[in-house]
Amino acid sequence: MIEGLEEGHVATLLKVHHAMIDGVSGMQLAAVLYDVDPTPPEPPAPPRWSPEPEPPGLDLVREAVLRQITHPVQAVLDGAGQVMHAPVMTAIGLGAIASGVRSILGMGARPPSPLDVAIGPNRRFAITEAPLQRFKDVKDALGGTVNDVVLSVVAGALHQLLKARREPSRGRTLRVMVPVSVRTGADDGVGNRVAPAFVDVPVGTMSAKRRLAEVRKGTEFLKDSMMALGADAIIGLGAYAPGGMLAAAARAVSRGRWFNLVVSNIPGPGQPMYLAGARLVASYPSMPLGENSALSIACSSLGAVMAFGLTGDWDGMPDIHQLATAIDDSLNDMCKAAGV
Repeated sequence: MIEGLEEGHVATLLKVHHAMIDGVSGMQLAAVLYDVDPTPPEPPAPPRWSPEPEPPGLDLVREAVLRQITHPVQAVLDGAGQVMHAPVMTAIGLGAIASGVRSILGMGARPPSPLDVAIGPNRRFAITEAPLQRFKDVKDALGGTVNDVVLSVVAGALHQLLKARREPSRGRTLRVMVPVSVRTGADDGVGNRVAPAFVDVPVGTMSAKRRLAEVRKGTEFLKDSMMALGADAIIGLGAYAPGGMLAAAARAVSRGRWFNLVVSNIPGPGQPMYLAGARLVASYPSMPLGENSALSIACSSLGAVMAFGLTGDWDGMPDIHQLATAIDDSLNDMCKAAGV
């Protein structure tokens, strides 16, 4: 709890490792913390629960080793069967997975940008917000999805950033890594079930309406190519890889130069939310940085407010607050183009 803010506001800071929750499960956690009524009822008494005794570590190791020795072939077949019968595999099939993998590899290296730096240990953070309804109005007027509008607004703001830095922007694109939820109806909501997908967004000089149209082409290709589900299948296969190989692969991915920045849109409940009777003004998410990417942008629509949290490398993003202001300007341009 952080007190002493302007106008008597109080903030809550919640930090959870991304390995434990993703945006969807994070919103479910928020739903537990917040209320939809300023005067919530008294919570019911927690049910009585007694955990089973924890098995000794040696017993677990002994059982696993014994199974591998006595049934080595069956153990391998079980693992392969679990891969093939995983929900994502069943839903899309091997052909679609291969198509998704080809789409990822076919994009090639990321376009060069001033965001492509080896990050240091220090961070900058900036925020901005707007009513969620403004994004919905643009979507209804010009087509696409709320996420398309978010990506277009960010692309317009990045154009302003490049212009302020006197960087060339004509005909230029930047590659955005968009975390995509790959949850199915069978998922219980806990854990992390997102897969990476990539969209090249235009950051050159153009009208807001055209920028949105170009972004929509990119996101439609993303859906048609099955890129996210293909990536999820690859991630799922990692569960059956040796630990050392999996660790090496994870390091290679995190250090790889696949994208220029991350933009993550985390949808939340649209109605007003309350905590201990106080109304939630906005929820500003913060995302970690890639090892070679100086900027991550996340937004959350919790409580009917689209709130942006911009996380930047201290040296690579000294103008991060100007970028937050540019997001406001870009949204205004988009609303003007949509006539809303």
